[in-house]
Amino acid sequence: MEAVTKFCKFGATVKVVEARDRVLGMFDEEIVDSIQETSDMYDDEIYTNAMAENVEYTDDGKPVLVAEQEGEELRVEGDYILVAAGRETEPVLENLSLENTDVEVNDDGFVETDEQMKTTDNSIFCIGDSSGEPLLAHKAYRQGKVAAEVAAGKPAAFDNQYIPAVMYTDPEVASVGLNEKEAREEYDDLMIGRFPMSASGRALSIDKDSGFVKVIADSEEKLLGAQIVGARASDMIAEATLALEMNAYLDDIANTIHAHPTFPEALADAAEAAKDESIHSF
Repeated sequence: MEAVTKFCKFGATVKVVEARDRVLGMFDEEIVDSIQETSDMYDDEIYTNAMAENVEYTDDGKPVLVAEQEGEELRVEGDYILVAAGRETEPVLENLSLENTDVEVNDDGFVETDEQMKTTDNSIFCIGDSSGEPLLAHKAYRQGKVAAEVAAGKPAAFDNQYIPAVMYTDPEVASVGLNEKEAREEYDDLMIGRFPMSASGRALSIDKDSGFVKVIADSEEKLLGAQIVGARASDMIAEATLALEMNAYLDDIANTIHAHPTFPEALADAAEAAKDESIHSF
């Protein structure tokens, strides 16, 4: 969907063929609905539950994507086809001659590492995509620092429990920790707070008031996760990530004084809303 955003901003019409039952399946359905409701960029054709199988060409050379959708053939014509189905690590690993080392690769195609980013060959480190999911640059940065410290003989470990995910759509989407569906599978009682960006003074002042902030906590008010859709979501998720790493509770966020007007204060408002103590939204 990031590619959809980019091409739509260039004025292109984009058709999406998605294998799953909805786009952005890693995020709350509520968030995906919000994106599609607030942006006309995503009004183009989106085909879900469709598995791409082949590419054919018209007489004038235009590509036609052939897919299977719920037992029926789906044919989608366009000027270009972009395959955005992730990436594989195995082709990269094949060129490293790992068979000449003691490095082990697991069944998923990733190199086995410990918290110090050492492989099963004690003299070889592995960081980034080849070490496993999530395949994110900011995870790799942290792993690289750990590996460098350990190689220099200093104590270090990749013990981060929470890695934020960001989708650079318009509006942006960011998530860390458990989403609501995941939390309900693990906990009987939840405290959930939402704060609409339409109630944010900063968002209103720059006409970026679509979306919301959502925080999820257990019955003891311990933070479990946060999801954000809206402008600056990629920036705001850092505070939620720190809160989770510090085992924070709703009051830790709500009682932290945030500068006003700013986007991050919406996180404090959402924490207050989870406790039914919101003063800026109803």
